[in-house]
Amino acid sequence: MPLALLLSVAYLPASHAAYVTAVSEEVTIGLSGNFARMAVADDGSYSLFWGAGGDYNRIPLDPDFSYNDQERVALTGHTDFVDHAIRPCPDGTWLGAASANVVDPNDTAYIYTLDANFDKTNEVLLDAQNPDLAHNDMPLWCGDKRLTGFSGHDGLQYIFELNADGSEADQHSSSSLPQMQGGQFYRAEAEDSALYTVGATFTNGVELSIFDAEFNLVEMHNPPISPPGQYSYWPQGFLRVGHHFVLIHMARSESDTWDQDTGNVYLTILSMADWSVVEQVNLTNYSPGKGAMRPWAVRDGNDLLVSYDVDLHPHILRVTLDSGALGETADSDSGGTGTIDTGVGGGECGCASPATGGTGAGGTLFLTLAGVLQCIVSRRPRPARPIALL
Repeated sequence: MPLALLLSVAYLPASHAAYVTAVSEEVTIGLSGNFARMAVADDGSYSLFWGAGGDYNRIPLDPDFSYNDQERVALTGHTDFVDHAIRPCPDGTWLGAASANVVDPNDTAYIYTLDANFDKTNEVLLDAQNPDLAHNDMPLWCGDKRLTGFSGHDGLQYIFELNADGSEADQHSSSSLPQMQGGQFYRAEAEDSALYTVGATFTNGVELSIFDAEFNLVEMHNPPISPPGQYSYWPQGFLRVGHHFVLIHMARSESDTWDQDTGNVYLTILSMADWSVVEQVNLTNYSPGKGAMRPWAVRDGNDLLVSYDVDLHPHILRVTLDSGALGETADSDSGGTGTIDTGVGGGECGCASPATGGTGAGGTLFLTLAGVLQCIVSRRPRPARPIALL
């Protein structure tokens, strides 16, 4: 049942109604794996991508997130992939990236392409056995330019421009780029082709750098998105909505004993006017010992479908936005991880496997945020040591 829940909202100015108007209960998908990424086709159909068995996989989902296990498909034929990323391309095809452990952890990067039916059309060994770059948790973009990025152990961050077949076209390195491990891209291709990049600082927020079409640095910002007493990381859900950017990221307290890189999933909205935090919602309420990892989001009309994994099981929840209040119009250049411009298209049980709704450990209640909510903003984050994203 709907429930007004003010405690899950922070950084909300008293002068406006909430940009986030509803958050559903989380849904646990009965599949095993990680790097859960939702996709929404023009016809409204859903796909779920997830990593399992050293490959990336896809399965169609019904509107209630149920599925037929016989419809799952492995995409690349690999058994050695570790971390994953995937993006729709404007021509209806797909661009995928993956890391592999050959000699050292995540020392190798692959790029592959899929056609509109999710059949692999090409694969490129982009960077082989290179211990100088960390190829895990890579950002990915497919548009007028195709981009991926990696963190260097030399203190620099690297962007690889890709050809249509996934091979390397050019390479850029800079100390002005945010951390590529766990970071993300958004490119304003309908406007000035500015490249927005975001990455974790593991202290009080994120680093956000803006580059022009020739990869010249234009602006750098450090929005303080971390909740009080916590630090933020993994901002891989990065979408523009009107005059704002929506970040889906992780946060946790350094003093708590979390397993690996787990924590709680947060939604933070940044104003493009001054890159200030205008709203933040705590989407999950897990406790140390069991938490979420690897967050992502995709547009579904006025909703965001937020995905992540908990105990190696994909989870999904729906967030409803007031896109008009965020400044979105019919002519807005919004999206990023947005609606996919293409139509959509074995397991053991061979039956329709219903997704199970639930609240996990502590759970996420359904909330509606109506009217003008007034909150006191507290920004006293504390430093924390970096963690190595898996």
